[in-house]
Amino acid sequence: MSGGFVDYNREHGGPEGMDPNGVIKSNWNEIVDNFDDMNLKESLLQGIYAYGFEKPSAIQQQAIIPCIKDPK
Repeated sequence: MSGGFVDYNREHGGPEGMDPNGVIKSNWNEIVDNFDDMNLKESLLQGIYAYGFEKPSAIQQQAIIPCIKDPK
């Protein structure tokens, strides 16, 4: 394991940019504090609210938009 985090993650199945302690480095700073501002399809919003969700969790506030914008 001479290459640091990248080699460690290749060997252990973690994503590139993730250190051995589970921290993922990101360049995404945008936080969206409600589902309505995420530009989701109306049918998806209806489903979210039908299940009783009112506010996105901390990870949803930071992760949904990057996933939508760059689905890799």
